Amino acid sequence: YPFVCRFAVVLHSRNMVNKGFSALQANNNKQTYFIVDEEMSEETSFKYELDMIEVINDALVQDGVIPFYQGIFDNKTKKIDKYEALMRIVDKDGRIYLPDDFIDIAKKYHMYLELTERMIDKVLNDFDSLDKMVSINLSAYDISSDLLRKSLIEKVKGYSNPSNLVFEIL
Repeated sequence: YPFVCRFAVVLHSRNMVNKGFSALQANNNKQTYFIVDEEMSEETSFKYELDMIEVINDALVQDGVIPFYQGIFDNKTKKIDKYEALMRIVDKDGRIYLPDDFIDIAKKYHMYLELTERMIDKVLNDFDSLDKMVSINLSAYDISSDLLRKSLIEKVKGYSNPSNLVFEIL
């Protein structure tokens, strides 16, 4: 049976559950994801969204999609034996943004898959000549895209050591 998931993230409220349920019931435009923040006016929220769209666009144009690599420590060998690639974007002033800052807006304005594509390209390029394992996070949103799946398959086919790639489904 088909179903629809809708999510409300409630910030700065003492009664988060009731605020979340109220917001979901009052959500007339049927967005699948939205933020309820009592400290942020609708005007402030809209301005933040517009500013973040500009940051995302600049990151795409200025090569500002950056993988941060987190070492994964093996308790048996006492060494870092794998890496996890984490997406960040950087703005024209050098400020680094975490996914919580931009992912939802990127998805809403159809910029997210391009960010993911750039991230994958950079990680594969960085690790292609290394004999190290690297993990790339993919969301259900990513793997539901036919275009991204096809592109990923082609990239993995051309990768020198595909057994060193791990795709972590979030």
